[in-house]
Amino acid sequence: MLRNDLKTYTRVLWKHWKALVSGVGSILLGGVSAYLKIPLPYWSFWIVAIGFFFVASFLVWRDESQARHAAESELARLRVPKYTADRMRLAHADLDRLGKVGSTVAQSSSARVARERTNG
Repeated sequence: MLRNDLKTYTRVLWKHWKALVSGVGSILLGGVSAYLKIPLPYWSFWIVAIGFFFVASFLVWRDESQARHAAESELARLRVPKYTADRMRLAHADLDRLGKVGSTVAQSSSARVARERTNG
């Protein structure tokens, strides 16, 4: 279980970190280098990569936190009864009334069929 969690965390962290370093980080360093009109030292790339590692770690946490909050709010919504006791009582009364009407219709329909058989 821990191995699967670590594998999932590493995969998602890599996705965020790769996007940050190859996108924002490269543009940021390229812009600084162009503005200063000097080549940047190699270690500046490592500084940006390490800094974005922490940003990517935060983004992984934020994704999981938002997913957890969405799941908790959905569970809270599902736990609230759809009907109050009064509405439930009215719904049962309507259902009973419809059941009686349906049985009356079925009885009259079967009586009509029986009459047609005897007359026909």
